[in-house]
Amino acid sequence: MGGLDAITAMANLTPFVLLLAACGSVTSSGNDPDAGSGSSGEPSGDAPDPASGRCDPARPFGAPTVLGQFNTTPGFRSLTLALTADELTAVDSERGELRASRRPDLDSDFSLPGAELFDQVNVGIALESPSITGDGLHLYFSGEEGFLLSAARPDVTSSFGAAQSVIVQGQRLLPSTARIASDGKTLYWMDLNGGKLNAAGAIDSVTFGAAQIASTMDVADPVLAADELRLYYSSGGEILVATRATVQNVFEPGAPLLDVNTSGREAPLFITADDCELYLQNDLAGPAGSGDVLHVRRGR
Repeated sequence: MGGLDAITAMANLTPFVLLLAACGSVTSSGNDPDAGSGSSGEPSGDAPDPASGRCDPARPFGAPTVLGQFNTTPGFRSLTLALTADELTAVDSERGELRASRRPDLDSDFSLPGAELFDQVNVGIALESPSITGDGLHLYFSGEEGFLLSAARPDVTSSFGAAQSVIVQGQRLLPSTARIASDGKTLYWMDLNGGKLNAAGAIDSVTFGAAQIASTMDVADPVLAADELRLYYSSGGEILVATRATVQNVFEPGAPLLDVNTSGREAPLFITADDCELYLQNDLAGPAGSGDVLHVRRGR
């Protein structure tokens, strides 16, 4: 890993001040007339413009489409599918190996997943649950006995470099699930035994400050919108959506996503920045227990 003592010392000295700078103190939710578009106040990356009219966010999601290129392992499991802000690159994991799929434009299908971007990352340890920043340059995933790792690349045409340990408040992080915000400024996770959502602000891409509670309820399979004001999560086998007025507020229990939930088990995977398209997993889409990856879109 290299330089761990220096990183640890830095994280112990300044986490609280830097957390406030990165994501603010977390308070109970409420109405805030100055609520912005996210922790940076600006759209992240090259995400589709919410004003472009790709959908009407008030409309329900339509019928699901099965994404066969991602459905290569039978059996329902807590899969992660992470997309870049432009929605042209998707990252998942298969049998402990990270993979990437690409497409030339939003109207095209994703390619079959391949591991060519991760030659320096897939090095013999089981890697799971990838999460990627909106610009596609920083990747977070679990590995090495479940500890959270990160890898980076200089541009979107390059492969990712060797993995480094992620440090939160001076210690390596051992989460059950972790998600990086689209702008890379906040890390969200649940502890190893699950429970409430935690958040910590970034000092750099692998060092984060003091942890704060980000939800009043226990969550599973958390998926944050790009503005970090909407949280899709699963509970009791169905998807729920919680909202908050600002990134300083905590999420309170959400409402079931009735137009998506079925009698099977659902788990959210990714939501686009404009809230128009949701990627999810459902165990009724194919053969019993298949856990297929689905895609649903709101109408105009």
